[in-house]
Amino acid sequence: MTRPESRYVEKKAYLSRYAHERLLAQRESPDRVNAEFSEEWFRKVKEELPRFVPFLAEECGVEFRGRILEIGAGGAWLSAELSKLTKVVEVITTDFSPRLLQEQAPKVFKALNANTAKITRMPGDFHQLDFPANHFDYVVSSAVLHQAANIVQVLRE
Repeated sequence: MTRPESRYVEKKAYLSRYAHERLLAQRESPDRVNAEFSEEWFRKVKEELPRFVPFLAEECGVEFRGRILEIGAGGAWLSAELSKLTKVVEVITTDFSPRLLQEQAPKVFKALNANTAKITRMPGDFHQLDFPANHFDYVVSSAVLHQAANIVQVLRE
């Protein structure tokens, strides 16, 4: 059975005052995208990273459910894993790079057999998110907060 493709929402004006043209250009460079999503990275995505969500459930008692926002998703492996959980109804996957969301995330979703009907991909700057208060049950990220220009602003968002 073929799963429907995840939805991509185009957003032109999503950058906050903390975004820098240089950072965006660097994030979008073909060399960086190709280096970041190498064969070794995909091997880790398939073999190692799927253990992360069960670890959070079993060892930390986290029970993901409802609507989830992933910030700084990159290739969106965490969104792929969360989409498989029965109590999760929707995953909004955001990243600073539209290119990663358009080109890499669908490959990751396929590799991890994600429930793509639950996933919406959209560019977003985690310094300035355009969602109503209390819209999400969980906000998650993996290895991205160190890139914040203003981490206090990100945590407020």
